[in-house]
Amino acid sequence: MLLGACGSKDAAENVNLPSTMKMSATPTSGKIMRKMLEVEDRKVSEAEAEQALKGLGLSDDSANWASKKGKAGDYQYKNLSFKTDKNKTVQVANLKLDGVHMDGEQPTFDRMSLSNVKIADDKTNGTIDSLVLSRPEPEMAARILDMLANMDSFDDIDLDIKDGDFGFGAMMLEGMNMSGDDGNMTIDTFGWGTDETTGKGAFLAENIAVTGKAKHSKKPFELSLRSLSASDIEESIMNQMGKGMQGKSRRGMSPMQSGFGNFQMQDFTMLSGTTSFNMTGFQTETKTKGDVTTERQVLSPIYIKFSPESAAKGEWGDQLKMLSKIGVNELQITGQATKIKDAASDTLTVTDSFFVVKDIMDVRYDLEARGTGARGNSDALSNFQDMSINRMNLKITDYSMVEKGMAIAGEILGTSPKMTQMNARFGLMALPMMGKTEADKELLSDVANVAADFLSEGGTLDIKMNPPTPITARDLERLASGTTKGLNKYGLTVTHQP
Repeated sequence: MLLGACGSKDAAENVNLPSTMKMSATPTSGKIMRKMLEVEDRKVSEAEAEQALKGLGLSDDSANWASKKGKAGDYQYKNLSFKTDKNKTVQVANLKLDGVHMDGEQPTFDRMSLSNVKIADDKTNGTIDSLVLSRPEPEMAARILDMLANMDSFDDIDLDIKDGDFGFGAMMLEGMNMSGDDGNMTIDTFGWGTDETTGKGAFLAENIAVTGKAKHSKKPFELSLRSLSASDIEESIMNQMGKGMQGKSRRGMSPMQSGFGNFQMQDFTMLSGTTSFNMTGFQTETKTKGDVTTERQVLSPIYIKFSPESAAKGEWGDQLKMLSKIGVNELQITGQATKIKDAASDTLTVTDSFFVVKDIMDVRYDLEARGTGARGNSDALSNFQDMSINRMNLKITDYSMVEKGMAIAGEILGTSPKMTQMNARFGLMALPMMGKTEADKELLSDVANVAADFLSEGGTLDIKMNPPTPITARDLERLASGTTKGLNKYGLTVTHQP
């Protein structure tokens, strides 16, 4: 086991360079999404179709329309209107239903097409050019028509999605425009669908803009997205995205995890008065050959700028002012990763991977592991408990991370950065006492010395783990908690280069 200085220039030389990895996959398009909306013709008796229409709230005594035509499950309504409980009127210029039928005791349809929808109340005015929904489950079919008939404002739009399960095959929204006291929203295109053969998802969003009241600023917030498109998304990612759209937790979801298939995002921006966030691009490309799936990801620069002078009084404003005080007024972040999953051997290899915060730090990492769930559709990196690790390397190059970290800690603790650094070094002296054997104590003493040098001098900290036999996730938990005995089984080396 070797701990000490070593030569490594690649991280330092590339710290502020953008990724050069090139992508060739085209995720999806409006044409592909519209193909997902297609349904097969269904033969339905007139009696069954009329029963289903009544159950869906589209009988003669529950809605008004200028004209209705069609038969045997396929119908077209012109100038349809619903009177809500609060005497608001929802107007739909055209409603087309295909495959209206009974699913057991529940009414449903195969596809619904709405165009030129208008609604207005005291607070909001809005229009939708087109909305198409295909292959809904009966509960979703009833839910969306009931929502339409009882929608007093756009606040009532709630499809009651359960745990990310949308309950339909595909949907496409085009030309949505809302304006009101609390803000404005425009959407050119928003599509979501599942391939009936593979079970994998596709997603498309184009030209979305939202403005509203900011929570931590005196100024309004603005949100915009130029485009987001994806194909071959694994079910777990679709469910997580669904939960996020409903305001639920996206715990465990990050742009660099697996399962995004072929994914491309361009120009996502949030402006809050206190903070501007611009993700210029993110791409994932997935290719499968036999049992081997290679997934490559590139995160184009994210630009984050802070404006503490615009912050309202409170905790967030204080945090921004503290960042400004230590010289952090903006951040630029880039990254990339390559993951190779072999379903036959159930192994995962992570290589050519890094993320960079310009002028602050560069983090490079690679990994070889087994038992990652590569045989299934789940996210390999989320199955941590089942993993056994053959090799893991982490290299951190400091450009101002240590200095700024000590300054932040000093601001919080009320001490100078130099005193904070001395206290941190003093704390590392206690690390050897966690060793269970003399050999462990000697190793931890060397680790503490290397870490102390990194805190004092910056430079590059290189952590390698090459165990003689694979180690488990539980072994790593024991190492982190200080309850392990016999550190030699980890094959751990830690080196520092000033």
